[in-house]
Amino acid sequence: MHLIEHEEKSLLVIAGRTTKSKDQLLEIAARLSKQESLSIQLLNASRVFGLDHVESAFRKALRAFEEEENVSESLAFETMLYISGCRQLHEALERIGLKDETKAIVCIAIGGQELRDRLVAELSILEDESLISDNTEKNLADLGIAERDRGTVPKEKQIDLVLERVAAVDIIKK
Repeated sequence: MHLIEHEEKSLLVIAGRTTKSKDQLLEIAARLSKQESLSIQLLNASRVFGLDHVESAFRKALRAFEEEENVSESLAFETMLYISGCRQLHEALERIGLKDETKAIVCIAIGGQELRDRLVAELSILEDESLISDNTEKNLADLGIAERDRGTVPKEKQIDLVLERVAAVDIIKK
């Protein structure tokens, strides 16, 4: 579990494996969001390239809200859009959303550490921090990063391409 804080806002990041189906996870997240007025997003862990990826997206989403350039009403949703490198919901969900076979997930939620136990229990998450590590074995093509771009940097620096993709979302919006 990680807590990324910026001024008065906090993003809780939980990475782990679950036994629940995609539909069960989405139903639980929707119910919790409504009951508790939470902002929750569930992501495919294989498409999240480290904590820097999430933190960069969260900071960009915060800035979008501050500058009134956000495209969603939810800070977690806006963060998910930045993580995906997309500005369209269907593209973002296709790129980093849960698939039927997804068992390794990253849950992001706006709120403090007090949410952790409830989210872990309700979503049946067995926490596994290695899923959110800066793993260069993940496939950058899954984030829409072209092969010609991937070939321009050494494997250990490819996270820079991911962060560049997050930063480029502001350009796509305009």
